[in-house]
Amino acid sequence: MGRRREGLVAARERAGFTQESLAAELKVDRKTVGRWEGGAAVAPWLRRRLAGALGLTLTQLSELVDHRHEAGSARDGAGSGPEAAAGAGGSSSSGAAALCVAICGSRTGETDGGVLDAVVPALARLVMVEGWRVNHGPVGVGIEVMTYIADHFRPPDFTMTPSLFGRQNVVRGASYALVVGGGPGTADEADLGAYMGVKVIPFPRSGGTARRFYEVARDQRRLRSWMPEPVFTALGTCRDADEFVMLVRQLIVEGGNSAT
Repeated sequence: MGRRREGLVAARERAGFTQESLAAELKVDRKTVGRWEGGAAVAPWLRRRLAGALGLTLTQLSELVDHRHEAGSARDGAGSGPEAAAGAGGSSSSGAAALCVAICGSRTGETDGGVLDAVVPALARLVMVEGWRVNHGPVGVGIEVMTYIADHFRPPDFTMTPSLFGRQNVVRGASYALVVGGGPGTADEADLGAYMGVKVIPFPRSGGTARRFYEVARDQRRLRSWMPEPVFTALGTCRDADEFVMLVRQLIVEGGNSAT
């Protein structure tokens, strides 16, 4: 364990927290705290809360979590430290790009409005905590998620990504595409994403394109070959937004390896 990592762990222990209790205090996953202590960057909008919980100033916290990246870069000969969580549309404080996730979907006559109402804030919390960069079109679920973050959380250093025009542009550069509800335009984005090698995660309970894509993927294994079979099955049976977000977190953050 490096000196800077020891400093962050020591600060947590001095404040009387375990990883679990600190995660509960900050409303993040315990594994997020573990990643911070392992060298991952702290998203800008979580720093004030983390510093407050640990009894540190923002400058003191920065000395613990930023300088270790610089030290790691010099030691490894790399241009930047571990990838930082940049937040929606931003670049990281260390210059590394955040994970890019496309959020595809819209409200149509075939979608479940109540499910969409619930999934927007659930995805907003996930995006905010994980610091993902989000691709989205000019209308639809993606921009609803980003607007929810801006209106309800107002995190410092938060900047919304510009809307992307053109179906291909929404999924280009994304590692994952979350498909929620949607009509023909969303179907084009999901199909293009799968063709371009983007890992598509549908929420079939939301209806529309998400349901149809799931049904097609059930018959065409190539569309889900990257995903553990138990998680794919769980996507088909999950009934609410919180369960869907849990599965998304499992696939993206935990690598899909834990049992469902």
